[in-house]
Amino acid sequence: MSAPRRTRPSNRKELILAAAADRFRDQGFHDVGMADIAEAVGIGPSALYRHYRGKQELLVAVLDGGLTAFEDAIAGAGDWHDCVRRAADVAFDDRAFGRMWDRDRGVLSSGERAAFRERINAMAHALAARLPQVPEVTDPQRSTIAFAVLALLWLPARRPPGLPVGEQRRALISVAEAMVTDGLDRLAARADLPRPAEGEGARPAERPALPVSRREALLIVATDQFARYGYPNVGLEDIGQAAGIAGPSVYNYFDTKVDIAVRILSRAADALWLDLDRVLHLSPDPATALDRVVTGYVSFATGHPALMRVVTAQPGNLPEPAQQVVDQRSREYAKEWVALVSQVRPDLAERYVAFVVRCAIDVINGTNYLHRVRGDAVTADIVDLVRAVLVVTFGGE
Repeated sequence: MSAPRRTRPSNRKELILAAAADRFRDQGFHDVGMADIAEAVGIGPSALYRHYRGKQELLVAVLDGGLTAFEDAIAGAGDWHDCVRRAADVAFDDRAFGRMWDRDRGVLSSGERAAFRERINAMAHALAARLPQVPEVTDPQRSTIAFAVLALLWLPARRPPGLPVGEQRRALISVAEAMVTDGLDRLAARADLPRPAEGEGARPAERPALPVSRREALLIVATDQFARYGYPNVGLEDIGQAAGIAGPSVYNYFDTKVDIAVRILSRAADALWLDLDRVLHLSPDPATALDRVVTGYVSFATGHPALMRVVTAQPGNLPEPAQQVVDQRSREYAKEWVALVSQVRPDLAERYVAFVVRCAIDVINGTNYLHRVRGDAVTADIVDLVRAVLVVTFGGE
């Protein structure tokens, strides 16, 4: 008697997408092969290729599914509170989209990136349209709030592990709602103050010139290349060519691409640490110090958008030893924020302090790369939104 014929599951394509999303999210696009995904689904590679021609097509499909879930959540919501809660549900059900868009979008073609960005912008504007109407707050400011909310909700995988998932979801919604309500109040309160024109103080889109120093030129070009295309997709030859330096000459300054990346990330950390040291030395009390640290961080992030996109997205693409060094410095810096918040907010339960700090930093970093922040006016708005995050209260504390 012949063996019963195995039937193909009707949801095989969904199983493939789920397996790809899990592995891309946790391991990174470049460390996952088609064979790994096929094995996870229990099929042969040839069967996988019948559904998807390659990894990039799979990544596009995974990102499309993740973004569609957020779009549907916001489109189907009632008021802005419902938007936030539905989007938070999506974020905790599927933690893939934010992390992969953050880290792996450089793999996409320019057309694919533009299409996704257009959808993200449309979703942010749809959320902005639901926010409470405050006459003193401009439409661009409302868009900044919407992008900040999306940045906050899209990065839940980065939260410290001190809170259970259910409590973390509720806390995240509280932070997002405080950023809307208190943020609108703070922006409205500044309406009578002189406000820079939109775009004033922004860096030009194209750098007019590179430094004379070849080492510095290589670092600047590499920062831009890593921010645009992702660390794994850029070679030393690409960096040298963009800097106008012949391939072999690059090795006179850096031995490997890892050396360049670590130096880029180290200089960002050094700048933030130097500013923090200055603030702690000059501030009369912890509250003043915390506010100055926030202002300094936001100014640095919006003034160096490419560098901060590398800081935010690319450490996970580095080899493990370099990644550990970068992560350690990041954790040590965040602890300084935690120490200040603990002093300024003795009312805040200890289990929430690190969570609030991570949310504040994610709002800065995420809004910077989602919104493509330009100018002093938007920088001041983000500072106010972070202030709203840092004074949030949680029910049942």
